[in-house]
Amino acid sequence: MSEVEFEFDISFTDTTIIEANGEYKKVKEIMQGDFMGDSEWMLRTRCTLVTAAGISEMILHFYEDKKVYIMEYIPSIKDVFYNPDISSLNRWLQEKGWNIPRPHKDLVNNDKGLWRHFWETYLIDSEYLDTLYGERDNIYGEDQGEEDGSSSDM
Repeated sequence: MSEVEFEFDISFTDTTIIEANGEYKKVKEIMQGDFMGDSEWMLRTRCTLVTAAGISEMILHFYEDKKVYIMEYIPSIKDVFYNPDISSLNRWLQEKGWNIPRPHKDLVNNDKGLWRHFWETYLIDSEYLDTLYGERDNIYGEDQGEEDGSSSDM
């Protein structure tokens, strides 16, 4: 079974994300330069994602440990099985060196079916859903190549 690829356009409002073309390493360099090497930072940005299904809007928080939290989400389509928003965001994040996205706990509580589907299909991570439904098997093996961070699903 092959993964469905969606064509999409993605844009952000944060100037650092724009300047770095979303590349984690470049964002990190800019942020460390701006704050004289401070190792903790967070960027808040509005993300607009355009796919064949329509336009989705998200508020994302990008962190120094490569984690990205979805704080707000307006989907392009309500059909969870055809929704290209999260898979497109996931693909873009991984291509740019970030971890897969994590929805804020309040988003999950507002639509558990939607987020559980994305969690079960490994399009998102969520410690909160791990707690509710049990930890998933690690499909990547022992090491996912992620830098461990201590922040939770807020």
